[in-house]
Amino acid sequence: MRLKRFIKTALVFLTGNVLIKLVSFLLLPLYTNNLSPDQFGSYDFVMTIINLIAPIAFFQIWDGMYRYAFDYDKKQDKQNVITNSIVVCLFGCVIYFSLFSLVQHFFEFQYFEYIIIYGLLYALNYLYTYTARIFLENKLFVFSGVIGTLTTALLNIAFIVGLGWDIKSIYVSSIIGIIIQLLIIELKVGVLRHFRIGKTDYALIVQMIKFSFPLCIATISYWLLSGYTKFLIINFNGDSANGIYAIANKFSSMITLLVSVLQFAWNETAYLMTNESERKKNYPIFIDIMTTGVAYGVAVFILVSKVIFPYVISDQYHEAIYLVPATVIGVGANSLAGFLGTLFMTEKKTNYILISTLLSSLVNIILMFVISMREYFRYIKNLILPNKRGE
Repeated sequence: MRLKRFIKTALVFLTGNVLIKLVSFLLLPLYTNNLSPDQFGSYDFVMTIINLIAPIAFFQIWDGMYRYAFDYDKKQDKQNVITNSIVVCLFGCVIYFSLFSLVQHFFEFQYFEYIIIYGLLYALNYLYTYTARIFLENKLFVFSGVIGTLTTALLNIAFIVGLGWDIKSIYVSSIIGIIIQLLIIELKVGVLRHFRIGKTDYALIVQMIKFSFPLCIATISYWLLSGYTKFLIINFNGDSANGIYAIANKFSSMITLLVSVLQFAWNETAYLMTNESERKKNYPIFIDIMTTGVAYGVAVFILVSKVIFPYVISDQYHEAIYLVPATVIGVGANSLAGFLGTLFMTEKKTNYILISTLLSSLVNIILMFVISMREYFRYIKNLILPNKRGE
């Protein structure tokens, strides 16, 4: 029964994700032909900062909301969980604007007004889409995502080709696309319509934050795995190098088409098994399915990418092809870690996710430090040797 629902849910997500990922993939020629590596590298770093600040500011409460909502069967009880999550988000807005203002002081991002709005909607979108999934409105979740993505894509074409906008087009079109997705979910589910401040339950809020906080810290650790890498790339090689690295990641993210489908279906299936005493016996079955799927997907995509890359990505980003195999393998490995992490969230043992992410980020920092020091000494050597030749 659970396996049947898993397959059914996976097919729903597959349909939507094929369309969403396909649209995003088809936008790569538009970006690489009209935006320089410098511009795209700067945009990618901004997204890295948003991925760090938003979960921290809002305590990644959507994960706690999603997990605790499955402890209840009645719709009203689930709505109370959502209400208390919104209360946390209202408080988180203060933290969000404070953190982003501090970051802007150091980096002075271009189009800051659009960036800060986009980051806020990015977090709100998690709250809304997780709400749709709480009520098992998977088709609504997928439909709203497809409409939002199509809107973003069409506006990007209009802004870049028609108006000649630069990277500003991605921010503005993404903001409008997310707003449309939120409106679709609001009309159907009524996230704000059912919000009642009188239903605030501080005990429940504390429980959800205790659940989500280790995941929030794990997000910081994960940033040290990915965001810190981009920071060093920009520091040593500039925005252009990060733009090439970003395109390699964008190209490789197509593998997440399969991964995200399995992940969404697995999350729902695992949480629905929460109250089953025999649930742990089913875990190995699903893990075997997902591990096999990811392994085959990674292998096939690495082979296919070599063929299609030149037809999708412009020449100014051609060096990204050499990074694709490594990034694809990284995406696959990270996905498997996410699958296993769902087990710990199901059992409400998020501390294990924190510990594993901290260890992996520590290894990354050490390796990146060694590499960066090697680059630093090479730079010093290049400064000294010309002087000696001159003498």
